[in-house]
Parts: sequence; structure tokens; C-alpha cells
Amino acid sequence: MRTLKRGLTLTELLVALALSLLIVMAVTTLHEAAGKGFAGGKVLTDAEEEALAALSQLEWLFQRWGVGTPCCSQSCTVVTDCGEGYPPPSSLCVTIKPGGRCDEVTFYASLGGMGFVDRLLSAEEVALVSCRLSTQENCYHLRRGGLWAPVDWDYESYPVPPAVAVKGLSPDDASCAELKSSYNATALREVELLNGTYRGSTVFTLESGDLLISVPYRVTLFCKEEEDGPWLYARLGEPVPECGRPEKEFAVAPVESFRVTVEGKALRVRAVFRGSTGGLFSVERVYGR
Repeated sequence: MRTLKRGLTLTELLVALALSLLIVMAVTTLHEAAGKGFAGGKVLTDAEEEALAALSQLEWLFQRWGVGTPCCSQSCTVVTDCGEGYPPPSSLCVTIKPGGRCDEVTFYASLGGMGFVDRLLSAEEVALVSCRLSTQENCYHLRRGGLWAPVDWDYESYPVPPAVAVKGLSPDDASCAELKSSYNATALREVELLNGTYRGSTVFTLESGDLLISVPYRVTLFCKEEEDGPWLYARLGEPVPECGRPEKEFAVAPVESFRVTVEGKALRVRAVFRGSTGGLFSVERVYGR
């Protein structure tokens, strides 16, 4: 048999060439499969990331459902429709308007700071435990002895619960996460009444134990059609015009659907989030009070 000068026969060379081609084909197939698998994983990851970011915002809103919200009836803990006026018929009110892909959901939630009077420092000054009390959005409801103050608010004779502004707050926006003493802020004892009969006056003074809660926003979750499909949005409306806080609206996440149902004293949220590369991720959560 004719042989090559380097010692390989023609048959051996052909066999080696065939084996090389098989190896190259196998590596190419594995590479394509790995690429497809990676792409599929990337789609899912994008959708998961959108869902996680959206859930952090939704939980921030739903966990405050009804917090700091007065009501105009004796049944403040019954889940019912919010209606149009303020205060609502129940602190735990919710209005759900079914839509095509998305429900529109409205409820009340206090999203700002809160605090309470630790003690009187003098006839003019109080010591406060401040959990983000701020003069930037200086509009608070006041509770004293389980009642909405500065009057023994009667929903039958006083249509809107009083809102007050804190004066002389120092420091502003103090955190109570790591309280190192019995109080972390001070303020003037007199508060300004923003609405009602005594609007603009300072005839009301704080007492030890008074609780200040940021006036709630009227929160609405709804979908808006964008170029890449529907997006879930949140709108924060002002229920007490005298507070003067501007309406806020922000995008939450791209979605395929968003549904909310009432279950007892809880809200069940079902959403399908859409990733930037087209992947979908379904989430279901229950938020109760």
C-alpha cells in the first residue's frame, strides 16, 4: 500500500479527518444548544427582575392600606367601597374597577412619616419620637386617646377630620430605626390647623402621648397602554386639598395582566409581569390587615 512520507497511511488520514469532522459537529451542536438555553434563561431572568422590582413597590403600598385613614362611620374595619368623598366609609375601603387586562384599584394609605409626643419639655416645646416626621410634606392627622383630634371629631357633625402642620420641628426627617434616647426630635407645642372651622389658627396644643400620622394618599393602581404593551402605574392623589401636596404618578412595571380581588379583610393580587426581552413571570400575593 502506498504510504505518506510522514508515516500515516491514506486510510489512517481519512479516518482521522472523519473523526475531526464529527468532533467539530458535536462541539457546534453543543454551542448552539448552550446559546439557546442561555437566551431562554435571560428572558426569564429579565421578567423575574421586573417582577421583583414591582413587588417591592406594590408591597410598600399595600402594606400601608388603611394606615392613618379616618372613616365616616362606626365600621372603620369593614372592607367596603371607598366612594368619592373623604373621609371614606371605612379605613379598609377599596374600590376595584374590572378592566380588559387590568383592574383599576383604589384605596387609602399613609405613606409619609409618623411620630408621637414623648413628653412636654416646657409650656411651649415638646419632645417627639419622630419616624420621618417632615416639614416637606407637613400635613398630619392627630390622634389623642384613640380619637381623631384636635376636636373629638364627630363624623356626623364635622365632615372632614382636621389636618395639622407641625411647627419648629428639629431635626427634620429624623429616623427612629436606632433610637438612642427617649426622644429624637423637638417641636413647638402649638400646631397649625390646616382645614375646618379654625383653619390657619394655632389654638390647639400638643399633649404627651399625642400621635401624629401623615395624612393618607388616595392610591390608585391602573394600567396604561405603551408602545411595548400595557404598563402598571400608581397615582397618589391628595384627599385633603389644604395639605397642598402635588399629585404624583409613577410607572411600576410592564405587565400582561393585573387582577385584585377581596377575600375577607385581605386583597389577593395576581399579576403577570413582562420582561424587557419578552419573557413572562406570574406572581400571586395576599395582603391582609
